[in-house]
Amino acid sequence: MTVFRSLLSIAVLPALLGAALAQAQQPVFEDVSAETGLIFHHFNGMTGDLHMFETIGGGGALLDFDNDGDLDIYLVQGSLVDPKSKTSDALFVPKMPLPLRDKLFRNELIETGRLGFTDVTEKSGIDARGYGMGIAVGDYDNDGFPDLYITNFGPNQLWHNNGDGTFTDVTAKAGVGDSRWNVSAAFVDFDSDGHLDLYVTAYLKYSLNSAKSCFNNKGIRDYCGPSSFPHQANRLFRNRGNGTFEDVTLNAGMAQALGSSLGTIAADFNNDGLPDLYVANDRAANELWINSGNGTFVNDALFAGCAVNLDGRAESSMGVTAGDADGDGDQDLFVTHLGGETNTFYLNDGSGGFLDATIRSGLALPSLHFTSFGTEFFDWDRDGDLDLITVNGAMNRKPELVRSGDPFPMHEPNRLYRNTGKAVFEDATAAGGPVFTISELSLAAAIGDIDNDGDADVLVTNNNGPVRLLLNNGIDGNHWLGLRAVGGNPPRDMLGARIEIIRQGQPTLHRRIHTDGSYCAARDPRVLIGLGSSKTAVTARVIWPGGSREDFRGLKVDRHTTVVQGTGRPVGLKLEQTAKPPLDQLGPAAQQQVKNQQQVADGLLENSVFSRPDLAEAFGSLGLLYQTYGLGPAAQSCYRNAATLDSGDFRWPYLNGIITLDGGNPDSAANLFKRALILEPDNLAALTRLGQALLEGAHLDEAETSLKQALAIDPAFVPAHSILGQVLLTKGQPDNAVPHLERVLELQPQATKTCYPLAAALRAIGYTDRAAEVITRHGEGSVIFPDPALEALHQLNLSPQYHIDRCTDALEIERPAEA
Repeated sequence: MTVFRSLLSIAVLPALLGAALAQAQQPVFEDVSAETGLIFHHFNGMTGDLHMFETIGGGGALLDFDNDGDLDIYLVQGSLVDPKSKTSDALFVPKMPLPLRDKLFRNELIETGRLGFTDVTEKSGIDARGYGMGIAVGDYDNDGFPDLYITNFGPNQLWHNNGDGTFTDVTAKAGVGDSRWNVSAAFVDFDSDGHLDLYVTAYLKYSLNSAKSCFNNKGIRDYCGPSSFPHQANRLFRNRGNGTFEDVTLNAGMAQALGSSLGTIAADFNNDGLPDLYVANDRAANELWINSGNGTFVNDALFAGCAVNLDGRAESSMGVTAGDADGDGDQDLFVTHLGGETNTFYLNDGSGGFLDATIRSGLALPSLHFTSFGTEFFDWDRDGDLDLITVNGAMNRKPELVRSGDPFPMHEPNRLYRNTGKAVFEDATAAGGPVFTISELSLAAAIGDIDNDGDADVLVTNNNGPVRLLLNNGIDGNHWLGLRAVGGNPPRDMLGARIEIIRQGQPTLHRRIHTDGSYCAARDPRVLIGLGSSKTAVTARVIWPGGSREDFRGLKVDRHTTVVQGTGRPVGLKLEQTAKPPLDQLGPAAQQQVKNQQQVADGLLENSVFSRPDLAEAFGSLGLLYQTYGLGPAAQSCYRNAATLDSGDFRWPYLNGIITLDGGNPDSAANLFKRALILEPDNLAALTRLGQALLEGAHLDEAETSLKQALAIDPAFVPAHSILGQVLLTKGQPDNAVPHLERVLELQPQATKTCYPLAAALRAIGYTDRAAEVITRHGEGSVIFPDPALEALHQLNLSPQYHIDRCTDALEIERPAEA
């Protein structure tokens, strides 16, 4: 950014204020890494050849990998630059035991009452020995435990959390082992299907063989810049929901964007309810990928005003954070840059457009002489405004340090800023304490409440240096609320959820649930909300992924609270007015049974503090009764309301799909079955009924895939064989259909209706005698379809007439045992 003379006067007052703040209180942060047992020293393997990747890797994460209620720490390690090299070839001797690898430290706070860390790497089974860059954290398989994705100069790794303290390398199985030079990554559910997808940034096409010698403007050899090597496209991996991912970069419209990408973050920047992606590029225009909602993205950065700075220049972007810095409810952006450019603060106008407000925010001059990497918006003083940290270190050798004979001339001190309100910041570095006077090559900054005391602590990683854990000493008198937002079964952090803290007589505070952002880092998924001097209980409004809203009222301050999706008071809930169907065709007992269940649902709905799951169950139970007594449209309305109230319950879209299919709408039924399968991907009945719907809708290839998936789970599931046989016969493959249809009669000889399609298939392949023999055994016996969801219908305390009708039906199809 061009620096104007007026910039100096704008920054003088914040600097004076920062000095005054430092004198007024004890240091805010204290490095407690050594005393808590967090012993780790990064090794970058540099040998003097000035390889670019030596100085930009070594991230870290805060995560509760064992779900015990406190934050553990994962640290990414480097290695020798050249695998053929020896440790003695490196300029700096490793300070960690060999072999070098990433480290996992378990927090003993909950167990012992004291903050302390134990190295559990060996016990965990994690053996990550690549040349590490960064880390992303998210529960990709919805089992309730956070998993790890490690980016490397070389193949990345996905480590599945087994839930027992151990991890398994599932990279190959999952299909996410990108072998290029990747730096940052983010877990984000871009298609809103309930499964976390993965976005991975790629830096340059660089190898030991392609390395060049580059020189600075004084003719002295130095690290090369990104323009010296070809750029690469980032990758978007879609989670299939079965433990595997598919590369959808091309289909998403992202494959042609070739940037030298470093940091990335996911957030809803245009307030349309869909997660977007922002990418920080080194000496190239940044990218803002707006989610179209149909699996594709559009890069809107240039038009939105956040691709370049106010002068129209693309900068050397490194890290990025997003948050509501000015308190107006939308996501602002802060991007870190190379020394001499200043960092850049983009203010969101509410519609997804941005204004470069770096100078007026007070963030320009203090950053001018530093190269910043990791950064986070966070409320370190608990006054309700989002403050800021940047961690710094050079990408090129600093001349003054070279002249002084410094063996590692890349280090710089970090910076701390305080938001004085409405996104005007003062430099509060001095208030941060002595740890902010230490000069290192700092890369990752991860925010979280490491000691569960309600203030935000900071994990800082250093390239070729020790890790630092900055414990926040807190601001006396300021109160707080810690919030974890979970959903699903088992419960997991709902990344992408937005939080509104509603306070009496005070502005609403806006936060979001995420682990991504900064640089090569992953943060605490919990949010910490500073409340200043107020001790009044607050309401947390949660906007869940997918758009449903719930209020959690009367939350007490100065404590961590977990809110669970589906247990709050729904906001803006739109339920169908379920018309009461005529019950004249039912006997007196059946009429009374239906009326009783209608009263249960009506009574809960009228209760101002109804439980959302209870009301969903009431509507679902009423739907079951309607469906049992043949009142299909009323049942469907009930199922739709139940799904609105509890979108995580498989039964409601599934049962609705059955009625829809019976009503002659196979395409609509298929969509309902697909929605149910998102919740239970391996449900045999749903996979089979989806195959039936797709067959009736003439989507034969898709039907075949669904039915084969069912048979892969249970090779003896008769309904899947039956429908697959019909699909293959319809596709003109009678030879392939015959084994499935014969399998039906082998497993269920009474299913004599199958003789018709089997005879047709046999005739088509020339077996006329066998076809004639089969057709003599034809009858009206249907395939028995075991379906746990429908068993609920049969287990209802139904009227005598219902049981008489079922008995008559069973006798008509020659099933006396069932009758």
